[in-house]
Amino acid sequence: MQPHLHLLVPQITERARLTFKHLFTDYLGLTISMEVSNQKHPHYPTLSCLPEPLEGMPHLPPGSLVFSNLITANVAFPSSVKNINSNTFPFELPSVAFFFLSNMQERADSTRDAWNRLPASARVAQHFGVYDQNIIGRWAQQLGQWLNGHFPELTPSAPPVHQQITVDVDHLYQEFGKPLLPFLRGALGCARRGHLQELFHRYQWWKGQKTDPFDHFERYPHSSILFIQMGNQGGIDKSLGAQNPIFRKKIKELSETFTIGLHPSSRAAISLSDLQNEKTQLEEIIGKSVTQSRQHYLLTSHALWKNLETVGIREDFTALSADQNGFLLGTALPVNHYDFNSEKISDLIRVPSAWMDATGYHYLHLGAAEMKSNHQKMQSESLKYGGWWCPVYHNNYSLFLDEVN
Repeated sequence: MQPHLHLLVPQITERARLTFKHLFTDYLGLTISMEVSNQKHPHYPTLSCLPEPLEGMPHLPPGSLVFSNLITANVAFPSSVKNINSNTFPFELPSVAFFFLSNMQERADSTRDAWNRLPASARVAQHFGVYDQNIIGRWAQQLGQWLNGHFPELTPSAPPVHQQITVDVDHLYQEFGKPLLPFLRGALGCARRGHLQELFHRYQWWKGQKTDPFDHFERYPHSSILFIQMGNQGGIDKSLGAQNPIFRKKIKELSETFTIGLHPSSRAAISLSDLQNEKTQLEEIIGKSVTQSRQHYLLTSHALWKNLETVGIREDFTALSADQNGFLLGTALPVNHYDFNSEKISDLIRVPSAWMDATGYHYLHLGAAEMKSNHQKMQSESLKYGGWWCPVYHNNYSLFLDEVN
């Protein structure tokens, strides 16, 4: 039976439910109850999360966010918190944790990159120097030790660790299966550059005479999740498309070994009808239900999260930034998406990914040794407090899978 902790609160809000469940239950393994009261529970260890301390009772100051329903009045990081690296409790842990877990900064900060994404470099966690840390996991461990000092009968348990390889399949093949005109455009480019040997290889891949260099899925563990790009509208959406027989045959084959998730197109990130159509097409090909997604180019929108729920996605793996490896939600454990429009906890689970090969390649410009070191650092940080390790690979970046593993 899990140890039980009783919390005294000024009001019971969805924000408090999300935050306290993550801290006390997900990380520490404690069953919790909340009550609007200033009286100690007659049977359970009792912690005050009231604005002011009560005599003779441990006190965890909640801060300004977790018990407020005034959305427009608290879109910024709690200004009274000066140091979130403190090893001393209490500080405004609930509000700071909620700010990260709910991705609150995304709603208010207008800083955007070329793809309209809030970069890690602009995030509060980066300002405090903790973006590359499983900071909420660390706080939870400290919180557990602090609680045990007040309540020796409370023995927090470590959360289970979970490791899950994920692969974004933006391009199923480099050349095989391409229509004639796209192949000829690439071939012409090779010829103009004088790369005749590359042109010959491309021709062999296109004709199926040699294995296409992107087709190395046998190197991934069978437990991996493959997120399949379905959109072929041009721009960044260059899938072979749901009607291509070579594409359909390969995806069906992969589904017999791997879990298949959806990698929605850039249009599907903003359009419910496109999202539904791409999910339906993928399910028709593999003959199975698809309940997991990661957004292509990490593109999101305010409407996306509700749309994902509407079409039946239960887990989304887009909790990461393109420009830096780290913890976008401050945690290495899955957390329910928080819907600020309704002030409700969503049924959609957001699964954090702390490392991506494309980040090292395109943004950090890491060599092979640096890539391996960064991978090991983020893996250790994800698991040492208990958490999920869900690195992101791309099947068209073969070098990095070999190097880091």
